[in-house]
Amino acid sequence: IVVNYNGADALERCLGELISRTDPATTEILVVDNASTDGSPAIAERLAAENHRVRLIRSEVNRGYAGAVNLALPEARGDVLAVLNMDVVVGSGWLEPLIALLDGKPEAGVACPLILLESDPDRINAAGQNLNVTGLGFNRWLGKPREKADSEPFRVTGLHGAAFVIRRSLLERLGGWDEIGFLYFEDVELSWLLRIAGSEIWCVPASTVTHDYHL
Repeated sequence: IVVNYNGADALERCLGELISRTDPATTEILVVDNASTDGSPAIAERLAAENHRVRLIRSEVNRGYAGAVNLALPEARGDVLAVLNMDVVVGSGWLEPLIALLDGKPEAGVACPLILLESDPDRINAAGQNLNVTGLGFNRWLGKPREKADSEPFRVTGLHGAAFVIRRSLLERLGGWDEIGFLYFEDVELSWLLRIAGSEIWCVPASTVTHDYHL
């Protein structure tokens, strides 16, 4: 699920890499447009016409990030949902390690790739998030060298909303994604709900994506 809002400068690259770096036999690509006013819906329409795996879902209003995912949830046909910002570019072989983690750990509900800074892919944007007792969440290892994450999966307290995979059944059991936050910190709240539900969150450094990150 790719959430788009006025992403004309980023969407085509995001979708192009998704199309080329996911298995056409097992994946579909749902683009949810949040009432964009630029040319990005036309980009999604063109790519959908060229590739049967791409579907465009239009929202008449901007429902925010979580709301867009909720709009796609009943349309998705897979058992696992990968949620992505429009300004994320997936790396080669990014999806398989995430699915393997979920397949091998029934207690895990979410797997996060290692998110690297597009401006400097040798540095980390987020290796999941660190949840704080105040209720806030912070990018884990922001700005640290890529090597800090090593190669083995590790548990984290929070997911990063820019890119993660979640079991569809789990998100449905939670009643979808709470839309109150609209933008920012909705991923922190989802992380808390997952922990309350007894579901683990993991970061998988073998999976990498880059993110055009600006706080």
